Amino acid sequence: MGVPLKSPAFRLSLATTMGVSAFLSKVLLPTPYDKLAIVLHAYLLALSSFILGGLGATYTGLIIGILVSWWRSAFFPLSLAMDVFYGLTVDLFLKALRARERGAARQAALAVAAGSAVTGLLSMTVAVAAGFMRMNPVLYALIPAAGSAEGAVAGYLASVTWDKYLSRSLRSYGG
Repeated sequence: MGVPLKSPAFRLSLATTMGVSAFLSKVLLPTPYDKLAIVLHAYLLALSSFILGGLGATYTGLIIGILVSWWRSAFFPLSLAMDVFYGLTVDLFLKALRARERGAARQAALAVAAGSAVTGLLSMTVAVAAGFMRMNPVLYALIPAAGSAEGAVAGYLASVTWDKYLSRSLRSYGG
């Protein structure tokens, strides 16, 4: 029969699967370059928010943060806090812009772009202030710009994936 979609087991399984996938995409590149290639990370956060609703991206961000903190322990608790914050901003912007509604791909693109830019700026500012990184104006400008562009692509693709493929499939399954 399967696990009901609203069950805690389903939510944990989905958040963990998406979190591990995003974690693997992050650890392939060294810091700070991993922050320039976030399209998969942003896509999975947005998709988690669409599928799980509520704080789905935050839940997935927590899983990502725990894994990244384990992998790069020198950056704990910054990594954990930033990944949870990223998921939370994605959830909040998606809700504020009503991007979870059918046909709201533009709003989803804007929401994830905004969440990516805010998180990128905050992450860079905290990393420089804490002494983890030196101030590099080019990188400081590049991260929010690249994050916004990749976030927009990720948000758009997550919305289209949800609208065209997943929402009907999951509803027919019982979600």
